[in-house]
Amino acid sequence: MRQLSRTRGLDVDGINVTAVDGVVTLLGTAPDTRQIDLAADVARDVAGVRAVHNNLTLQTNGK
Repeated sequence: MRQLSRTRGLDVDGINVTAVDGVVTLLGTAPDTRQIDLAADVARDVAGVRAVHNNLTLQTNGK
């Protein structure tokens, strides 16, 4: 999902995205809760997205 990589301030290195029939699933890690929320908000704003399952977790041990 290009919109995530184009979002200023969002670190997408640990984020994987799948989309099936308008349902987006975010998997992986993010450095803080603000990033997790931002990724979900950006995904929800994409045309055609009906639902977002945000399964992102906080990075631990620098990963």
